[in-house]
Parts: sequence; C-alpha cells; structure tokens
Amino acid sequence: MHSKAVLLVAGVLVASCGPTSAARMPSEAPLRGARKLLQSGAYVCVRPLNILPGDFLDTAALVHCYLQQGSGTAPAWSIAYSKEGTHAEFDTDHSKRQCHAVQGASLKAVQDASYFQIRHGPWGVADYEILDNNCCHFVDQILLDAGSSGVESYFPS
Repeated sequence: MHSKAVLLVAGVLVASCGPTSAARMPSEAPLRGARKLLQSGAYVCVRPLNILPGDFLDTAALVHCYLQQGSGTAPAWSIAYSKEGTHAEFDTDHSKRQCHAVQGASLKAVQDASYFQIRHGPWGVADYEILDNNCCHFVDQILLDAGSSGVESYFPS
C-alpha cells in the first residue's frame, strides 16, 4: 500500500508504533475528537517508542507518530494508530516528545482527513504492519490528504 517501508527521523531509521494503554477510547470517540480539532490548532507529534510497559527508549531511533489538538501535554483530543487500531494517544506528556503545528492545510482539512481515515482508511487491527502500515503512515496519510506536507517534513534530519 505505501511505497516507503520505514520513516527517517534525524537520519535514523524509524519504523514502529508502540503498545497502547489498556484505556482505549470507544470506536466513535476518535470521530467526536476529530470534530473538536477546529477549537485549536492541529499538531503532529513524535515521541520515543515504548519498548516495554513503563520502559522508554531515550533515542530518536524508534518513534511513535500521532496527531493532537493544541501543543500542550494534556490535549483535549489526540489520535494515534497501533496494532490495536486507532485510539487516543496515551503518552502525550512524554518528556522527549516533539510537536509541530500542522502547516499548509486548514484545520478543517485536517479534521476532515482525520475523520475520513478513521472511518475508511486501512487502519484496523488486522491492517497493522510494523514496516508498511504503522502510526507514521497513518499520520502521513492524514497530513497529505489535508493538503499538508508529509510527516517527514516536520522532523527533518
């Protein structure tokens, strides 16, 4: 489906999405959250990948990509993708996270792209592939659908 198997961040090979917390949003909750995106700016974020529960890798070698509303550490809305499907991002206050305001696309476009991808994109549990269909591909597709540049442009090497 995607031509790129991995993502480069700071010149380092990146490829995976980490485990999510047990507290997941109901399936319709991300859709309601996407509608709230107009209330403040959309941000694209990365954080180190959670290797084991409670254990953080303090390097940019493996990252988890997600979108959130606003730039704070306790956003009103966030969306991510992992082997468990689409869900709220559980680690928005990670000390090593980096977030950048989405550029080149209206907030409405990001909202619509998020809503469409959550509903119709290949982001189900069975669709997850660690190299070919992961969290960074999810965020990249939403950004491109919205008219912004891809996720790699926000975190250049």
